[in-house]
Parts: sequence; structure tokens; C-alpha cells
Amino acid sequence: MTGGRLSSFKLGGASGNAQGQYRARLEDSPAMSVDAESAAAAPPSNPPAVSMEVGVRPAPVEVSVPAYEAAGSGDLQIEVSDPHRAGEGMSKHVEYKVTYWSTLSGYTNVSGCVTRRYSDFEWLWKQLRATTDGIIVPSLPQKTLVANDDPTSAAIEARRRHLAVFVARIAAHPIMRESKDLQIFLEEQDKASWSERVPWYERGITSDAVRGVSDWFNHTVRLDDSGTAANLVSAAAQGISGVAAAAGGAASAAAAAAGGAASPAKSPPAAAAATTEQPAATASQSGPTGDVLLGSGAPASQGAPGDGITEDQHFLDVAEYVGKLKGRLDKLSSATSALVKHAQLTGSVLMEFARVVVDLDETEAKAKAVFETRTNGVEWTNAAKLFASASGPPNAQAAAVTAAFGEPLDGAVALTQACVSACDARKAIVDHYNRLCKQIERLDQKAAAMGVPEPGPRREEKQKLELAASDTRIARTQAMGRYDKCRQHMEHELVWFHEELARTMGAALKDLVVAQGASAGQAAHACAGHFEELRAMLRSAPAAFV
Repeated sequence: MTGGRLSSFKLGGASGNAQGQYRARLEDSPAMSVDAESAAAAPPSNPPAVSMEVGVRPAPVEVSVPAYEAAGSGDLQIEVSDPHRAGEGMSKHVEYKVTYWSTLSGYTNVSGCVTRRYSDFEWLWKQLRATTDGIIVPSLPQKTLVANDDPTSAAIEARRRHLAVFVARIAAHPIMRESKDLQIFLEEQDKASWSERVPWYERGITSDAVRGVSDWFNHTVRLDDSGTAANLVSAAAQGISGVAAAAGGAASAAAAAAGGAASPAKSPPAAAAATTEQPAATASQSGPTGDVLLGSGAPASQGAPGDGITEDQHFLDVAEYVGKLKGRLDKLSSATSALVKHAQLTGSVLMEFARVVVDLDETEAKAKAVFETRTNGVEWTNAAKLFASASGPPNAQAAAVTAAFGEPLDGAVALTQACVSACDARKAIVDHYNRLCKQIERLDQKAAAMGVPEPGPRREEKQKLELAASDTRIARTQAMGRYDKCRQHMEHELVWFHEELARTMGAALKDLVVAQGASAGQAAHACAGHFEELRAMLRSAPAAFV
């Protein structure tokens, strides 16, 4: 509650002139001055159209990104500005002007601008998560349960700032800025194409409901790895481009599922182990901290393991630490929110107390006039000014805590969540690889149990099994390549994450201490003059209390 609201109190029982006199007296206090901005005119219902000119290139948003030795040349800057209302009726929403300047190869123009809505940014975020294994993709601002289509609101402005930081990190990142999906996001002018990329059920609150059902299905419904649905869902989750190949392999495996009983385990063909020499050779260069490959115990240079991968314990410890850190930061965020609410409530209570004291002053003034007494009464107005002045510093403290610590803390929470997601994606790749190994083993067992059948349906069935095993080996090779790339990227990303988090939180704590000290000084200064008046009043106690 701001101090300016006290000037509009209804002073009980007093005449219009008396109310005006006491308003004038209370407005002498800075904490009770009228806030002219609160009476500002409402925004126009039909805002002017946004100019699609590129304009002058502003100073870029300052962000930090991981350092990569083989970073490509070129520059890319993206700005998000001018939130505006688009659409009518139920399709009404807020769009943002996205402007870019690029010297990267592949772009049609060196600069340009488009309009994008929140769900388009979300599409870009999903695409980057699916195609950049091991990269900490920055988080998007959270959705609101209640739709907000007022482009002049504080919530929309806060979202615009977060989106600006989101695209600035992507543009500065050596890997993500080379993404073809980012180029589509910046250059695609056809509005109809976005209806295909982002269908209606992935926009707004509806997308949250669909995602909830999808998450429940993936975590609750357990399908056999050889099932068609399991392969398609896994392919979509892992970002595998050959979904059609995966579906074909799944169909072949499903047709062979009715085959004979499995015979004792048999080693897969040696050719399968030779398909991933390059990823395994890279893995052998990771040194003593590299991942341990389970299975036959053969050196990594001989190929990908045939019976699965186990993660390096060091990475598992880091992933566990990051997950626990996310929980601690969530608790710190809740405590900070409680501190801000406490300060705001304190200011509100002090202002309410001042309002009650003003009413007592009005009542006593009326009683003195009725009883025609000339005795000195209680100085209610001075007390009201004191408490009204004391309500200002808690509100200022709440704003200072929010700006100095709350906002950086929210950024740290989002960064940690992005790191948790990157670690989970790496674990998912390992799980996917291990499932493929088990699936290959089952298919080989079924094919071996059939022996050498005579020409006819049984031979065709065995050929289908062998074809499904071959398709699955190709998918396993792709998974091994993704895992190797993910591991290389995360070596850089985790170092940057640790440094960025320490820098952000260290600066936030320093600013918080400074803000708290300034708030305490403002509180002492605001109340000093009023305390002197009350001390003078208490030297001569009132003769009467009506």
C-alpha cells in the first residue's frame, strides 16, 4: 500500500471543510503525498500498429555464455520489444517485435524483424532442447494461469524482459546461435506456417493440459520396448530425425514378437560393434574421468558397448548436487517471498493504524466543540503522521529486496532448472541406448532360436527379425553419437554454470546487504522529526481525554 492512499480516507463524522483541513495536514508527510501516477489515464483500447522497420541497433543485453574452443566466427544480436495486442475475441493475444542483426552465414539478410507470440518462443525452446544435446538451454518465463492481453501491464513488460534475456543468451551461445530452428524463428514471415509448427492445442493454457497428459502417459504407462508406441514416443522424446525408420523397425519387431521361445543369450554380430568406432574413440580421449563402458570390458576404441553404458560416478554426483541445489534455491525463493510479503504487510498495518488515529482526531475535535472545552487534547495527528511515515520504509524495503535479490534469485532458480533439465536429458540418452541394447539382444535371441528355416513363412519371419535388429543397431549408433556429443558439451556447460551461479548470487547478496542498510537509514530519517514532536507532547500530558 502506498502512502498516497491516505489522502483519500473517509474521515468519519467530520464536515467537508474539516475533512479538507485534515487532508492538508496529513499531506505534509512525504509518506502521505498523493500519487499522481495512480490516476493516470487507462491505455487506449486500440493501440497503434507496431512499426516493422529495423531501426538503429541498440546496445546488446549483457549475458554470459560458455567458452568453446572451436566457436565459429560471426555475430548475432536479437532484441525483443514493442509488445502489442493481436487478434480478436477468443484468439486475442500479445505479440512481440523481434529484431535481429546477423553476420552469420546462411541468413538471407543481415537484419530483419518479425512478430512472435509466447508460444512461438516456446517452440524455439523445445526445438533447441531436442537438437542441442548437453547444452543448458535458457528457461522461458513462466506462464500465467490467467490470460493477460494488456501490452501495457507490468506482467507483460516483465515477460518481455525475460524473453529478451532468453534470446540474448541463445544469440551469444556458440552452439545454439548456429541452429537452423533459430534461423526459421527469426526469418519466417509466413504466419500460416506457424499454425503448422505450433498447433492450437500447444498454445496458451491448453498446452499445459496436453503436456500433463503426455507426462502422465510417459511415466505411468509401461510398454514393452519392442512395441510400436514405445518406439515412437522414445523417438519423439530423444529428437531422433528418423521417426519413420524407427516406426518401421518397431513394426518389424512387433511382427516378430510372436516368434518362438528365446534361446540362451548369444553375442551380437561383430559388425554391430564396429558401427560406432568414432564416438567410442572420442570417449577414450576423455581421460581417467571418462565414462565407464559396461559389458565385455573391452577398451572403448573397439566400439560401442553391446550391453549398455553406465555413467561416470562424477557426473552422477554433479547431477545429484544440482538437483539438491535446485531444491535449496526454491526454499530460498519462498523465504524471500515471505520476507517481501512481511514488509508489505507491515507497511499496510502501519498505514491502517494511521487511518484509525486520524478518525480519533476527528472525533475528539467534534467532542471538544460540543462540550465547549478548551483543554489540550491528545495530539492524534502527530501520531498519525509518525505511523504513516513509518509505513514508507517497509514498502521501500520490500521493493529493494525484490529488485536487489528477488529478481536475481529467480534467474538463478531458472538457470539451475535448465541445468537439471540438461542432466536429465543426458540420462535419458543413456537409458535410450541401454533399451536399444536390450532390444537388440532379444531380437538376436529370437532369430538364433529359429535356426536355419526352410524357404517359406518361417524364413520370412526370421528375415524380418534380422531387419528389425539391423534398424535398431542403426538407432543405437545414432544414440551413441548423441551421447558422445552431449558429454563433450556438458564439460563446458557445467563449468560455466558453476561460475555464472556464483557470480549472480554473490552480486545479489551484496546488493541485498546494501539495500537493507539503506532501508534502515531511510526508516530512521523518516521518523526522526515526528519523534521529536511526540517527545515534546509527552513532556506535558494532555489535561483531558474525550
